[in-house]
Parts: sequence; structure tokens; C-alpha cells
Amino acid sequence: MEHDKATEARLEGRKYTHIIDKPYRWESWAAPKDKSGKLDHNHALTGDDLLDFVNRQLFPYLQGFKAKASGPNTIEYKIGEIFSEIKNRIQSGYNLRDIIDPIDGLRFLSQTEKHELSHLYEAKIKNMGNAGRNGGEYYTPRPLIRAIIKVVDPRIGETIYDGAVGSGGFLCEAFDYLKSGKKLTTKDLTTLQTRTFYGKEKKSLAYVIAIMNMILHGIEAPNIIHTNTLTENLADVQAKDQYDVVLANPPFGGKERPEVQQNFHIRTGETAFLFLQHFIRLLKAGGRGGIVIKNTFLSNTDNASVSLRKLLLQHCTRAKLLEGLEEKGFGPDQLAEMQKVIDAENSDLFDVLAHVAYALPTLSREQRAVKAKVEISTHFNSKQQVFLDFVLSHYVGVGVEELEQAKLAPLLKLRYHNSINDAVADLGEDIGEAFTGFQKYLYQGVA
Repeated sequence: MEHDKATEARLEGRKYTHIIDKPYRWESWAAPKDKSGKLDHNHALTGDDLLDFVNRQLFPYLQGFKAKASGPNTIEYKIGEIFSEIKNRIQSGYNLRDIIDPIDGLRFLSQTEKHELSHLYEAKIKNMGNAGRNGGEYYTPRPLIRAIIKVVDPRIGETIYDGAVGSGGFLCEAFDYLKSGKKLTTKDLTTLQTRTFYGKEKKSLAYVIAIMNMILHGIEAPNIIHTNTLTENLADVQAKDQYDVVLANPPFGGKERPEVQQNFHIRTGETAFLFLQHFIRLLKAGGRGGIVIKNTFLSNTDNASVSLRKLLLQHCTRAKLLEGLEEKGFGPDQLAEMQKVIDAENSDLFDVLAHVAYALPTLSREQRAVKAKVEISTHFNSKQQVFLDFVLSHYVGVGVEELEQAKLAPLLKLRYHNSINDAVADLGEDIGEAFTGFQKYLYQGVA
């Protein structure tokens, strides 16, 4: 990176000030060269001298960058953070010299060479997972990430967030996707570098892996914060804190303390469910998300799972889902065709998508309506029950679109002979709340 920056400055006719002082640069301590360009063994450190320099001078010097940096979104700050989190575990200076020499023979100056380095780095992370080592828990298979990004289709100028950043795979792949999508301007490049990618990571190892991974992919000063994402109180989130796109694979099976759970409307110890609430809250109105969830999320009957499914299936959320599907080429006609293919023409959209994604059995809309009527009979007055039974008959006969907010007035007119005033007089001013509120019972306690 220093080499690239120095070259840029030379081409622009300006002086470049190195980030790293001369005694600590690679060519000074690791691989000094003689006049012929070969390793100068007279000046190259080895043995105890090398080990002492690395442990007592180099690492403390690089750790100090964090305190001297002008701000957290600078490469100096990131260097300081990385070296504050890692230690030199090589105990022999001679072994360290045996490692340094072949590394010095590698070249990573061209784009092809840099790509090879980032590929090697990601392969190492993946292999850590295959070997059962803890680095693998932060790794999401790249084909899955690319498929999600292609569907979500982020655009330059949008902000992209991952609150469980792991090895940084989603943000790195999104960066590659945006770079290859169109002919970029210099303004686009600046936007991608400084105002596009944001993330948070709790664990030190993952944080360091993500920072390094993003730098190797070309994001010079990643906007990644080392923190526990779930300690943020959702009640404090403002519009300025929200993002256009959320891409994430949150950890499953973890547990959070009761004091952390207080930050969420739906309280549960399951980290995946807390993250899902966090992501919903941090999405801007009209934003898009691609999030990996547990395959049991759609079938679990515990209170947290049911409550989250209700949240995701509220009429406004469902409308956004349908709009998003239509934007990606899955409009009403395509969804109807999908229902035919899986023999689920009488099933809810929820069941169709759950079956396609997780091979879960489908329920008919009539089966869901029967279950809902049991709850309606205990939560609404007799006149509202009659009207909601009428609504359910349209839901069963026509489909989930009959539950849209825009359908309330037409349904009232059908039931009350085109008189909204008669409907309100009979059902009460709160009929709108009843119309949206009863819908949760269609999905309560069922897959």
C-alpha cells in the first residue's frame, strides 16, 4: 500500500510522507538489499536480535498508531488496532528469519498479484473452519454470499451494513460486486472507499481478520468497529443511524445476558433473534436486506420465534416483501406459477416461500383461517368477529393480497352496502387496528 501511495504522489507531482518511519519499513529491518538487489546478510537481523526488534520495537511502534491517528476511519488507526489485537507467537528468531526470506520473494504489486493474496487469505480462513479451528466460525461460503448480493443488488451511493461482520465476506464481496457493475467515476471510487461499507464485530480475532480481508480487497480504511453490536439499545436508533442495505450472517446458538436483552422489544437469549431485530431496526424505510437465518426459524414455536414471525409478517412488512420480489422479477404472475409448480395454489405466500427455501410442508389458507378464528373469537367483539370472518373468507378465496391495508375500505363497502359510515358506526373507530391486528393469528404457532 505504501508503494502504491508513493507512486500516486510521484505521478501527481507531490511529495509523499510515508505512514511508517524508515527504521520500521520492511526493506529496513526484514529484507535490506545490497547494491545487486540481493539480501544484505550483514544488515539483515536474525536470531535473538530479530526477535527482540519485533517484540520490543516494531509491535509497540505499530500499536502506537492508534493513539496518533487523526481519526478512527484512517489507515493509521486501523494499523494500530490490528497490532493491538495480535501477538508474535514465533518464539525463535531463526524460525522467523526462515519465514521472512520466502515472503520477501513474493510480489503483490499488480492487481492480479493482489487478488492472489486476498484469495490466499480467504482460503486460509476457510481452511481454519474445515479444520475445526475457531477462525472458521466467521466464514460464510462465498457462493452463498454472492447469490444473496446478486438478489439484493446494492448500488453505488447506498450504505451497506453488516453488524456481525465476521471475516468481512459480505462487505468484501459487495465491494467487488459494485466495482464490476458499471464504469466507475473517480467520485464513485471515493464513495466506495469512504461512505459505503460499515460493520461491527465483537470478537477480537474476527475483527482483525475482517480488517485485513477488506484492506487486501482494496478498502483502505474499513469502517469496522470493534464492539458488541447487541449492546446498542434499539430505542436510541435514529434515522441517521440507518442503512440502505443490510447483509449479514449472524451467529446462531449464542446466548446474551439479561441486561443486553433489555435493548430489544422481543427479549430472548438467542443471539440470532436479537440480531434479526437489530437489522430490521437499522434498515432505512424502503431498504433491502439479505440475512442468513436458522432453518428452524420458520417452524419454532417458542415465544421469540413466533413474535419475530409476526413482526416480519405485519401488513407493512409483507407489502415491502411483495414489492421487493416484484422488483426482482417475481411479481404476482410468477408467484402464482410457483404455487402451481409446488401444488400450493391454495396456500399463503408465507408457506410458498418457506417451502421453496426450506422444504417445509405447506398449509392451505383455509387451515390458517380456521386457526385464526379461534383467536378472533376471544379478542374481538361479536360484530368485529363477523366482519373479520368475512375478511377471512376473501383471504381464503382470493389470497394474501386481500389483507393489504388498501383493501380495508373496499371490504367494508362490500360488507356494508357501500357505506363506510355504517361500517364505522357498527364496528367502531378501531376497526382499522382490528383489521391489521388479527392478521398475526394467521401465523401464530404454525410454520
